[in-house]
Amino acid sequence: HVIDEFGDSLLVIDGGECQVGIESAIVDCSGEHPVLLRPGQLGRERLEAVAGGVFGAPDEKSPRASGTLDAHYAPSAKLRLMPTAMLNTALQMLGGSALKLAVYSRSVRLPPGSPLRWRPMPDDPDRAAHELFSTLRELDAEGPDLIWVEEPPLSTAWDGVRDRLSRAAAA
Repeated sequence: HVIDEFGDSLLVIDGGECQVGIESAIVDCSGEHPVLLRPGQLGRERLEAVAGGVFGAPDEKSPRASGTLDAHYAPSAKLRLMPTAMLNTALQMLGGSALKLAVYSRSVRLPPGSPLRWRPMPDDPDRAAHELFSTLRELDAEGPDLIWVEEPPLSTAWDGVRDRLSRAAAA
């Protein structure tokens, strides 16, 4: 993925498939209280337990670290992150549209024979984090006009996946 993103002029040491999939959390410990700048797959609670207290909120003085910009990796096709009900409604409204669409969702299933490309999002946040970038790249390689993604659950276990999808949708 690194070579695909930045070109083959970089020297890349390939250690094989990573176990987590998304990048790690970024915690700023330079101030009075630690601040979570970017969630990873370790939940906030686990990080706060190790840090010995509750994290403060990032503000305008917080450092800008790699991977904390509003837009991060995004497929070439425009990615739209949608709540479950909105995704269901949007798919029903498509009808016989010629739109070339890919869908990545947990609870929204496409009927057999649908012309749309669908990939199931795992119900497990760790599995979803592991597969996230490779799934987005796979869907994008098929040349869709749009990629619609069902929003992950609003739990801290899904913070890292939700963060990366939000950044991909912002690009």
